[in-house]
Amino acid sequence: MKIKYRDFEIDVWKAPGTYGAIQCSAIRDSDGFCVAEETVENTADTIKTYIEIMKGRVDDYYEHPEDYVPVKEADDAEAKK
Repeated sequence: MKIKYRDFEIDVWKAPGTYGAIQCSAIRDSDGFCVAEETVENTADTIKTYIEIMKGRVDDYYEHPEDYVPVKEADDAEAKK
């Protein structure tokens, strides 16, 4: 299921070929910035539950953008250690 929420596309779906796994992501439309992307194994939660969880992540991003680092920047910082 895909929805638009606060300039993000939230996508949640049952992972094919798995038992109860759900995959989800929240990606900003304007530049492709990914706030969250994950696979949850063997969950009894529904897709609608994970839509709400992803909405919460998007809301948290808008409240605390400093806590979210683009993946490339995070990888570069890790490589410098």
